[in-house]
Amino acid sequence: MRLRRLHGQADGIARMIETDRPALDVLQQLGAFIAAAREASVEYAAGVLRDELASHIDDQQDLEQALVQLRAVIERAARLP
Repeated sequence: MRLRRLHGQADGIARMIETDRPALDVLQQLGAFIAAAREASVEYAAGVLRDELASHIDDQQDLEQALVQLRAVIERAARLP
């Protein structure tokens, strides 16, 4: 599960800080963590939307088309500052 990996990644970053690793190394890992967290949020939102839409859309092709459009919106929103 993505959240378990994020937890491990956060622990690793904390250890890096505690052991005085170079700032650039820590910042690189923080950037990777942020990107992974953003992707996890997109995946979670897409899953919730899939479940919700599936209860309202009977045609699988229409469902997939709606999900593609919604995923694009979520990904765009996740990139906003």
